[in-house]
Amino acid sequence: MLDTTLSGWPHGHDANFAFLDRDSVILTPLPGDRWRAYIRPTSEDSDLVADATRIVERYAPGVSLVGVDNPTRFHCHTKVAARYREGRALLAGDAACLFAVAGPRHEYRHP
Repeated sequence: MLDTTLSGWPHGHDANFAFLDRDSVILTPLPGDRWRAYIRPTSEDSDLVADATRIVERYAPGVSLVGVDNPTRFHCHTKVAARYREGRALLAGDAACLFAVAGPRHEYRHP
């Protein structure tokens, strides 16, 4: 994950963009025409900026990452409740899975 400006970005800045093919990236707009890019690094010790540059360019040729800040690795844990019903209690939706509401940097953002 990193924050950046996308020089030459051909799309708007008013939506999330998710390219979920091989080498996926999710781009979330931030204030000031900045973006938060979520990528899957190529290895545990790879250069995150180089990985993100290659992935973004795959989906938007000619776009470059400028002013990259806070390249950070994080791990998403995937856990789901073993049982959804216990007596009169029923788990559904977000209550049925484990997720840090504050996100990887403890920044709460309501979808």
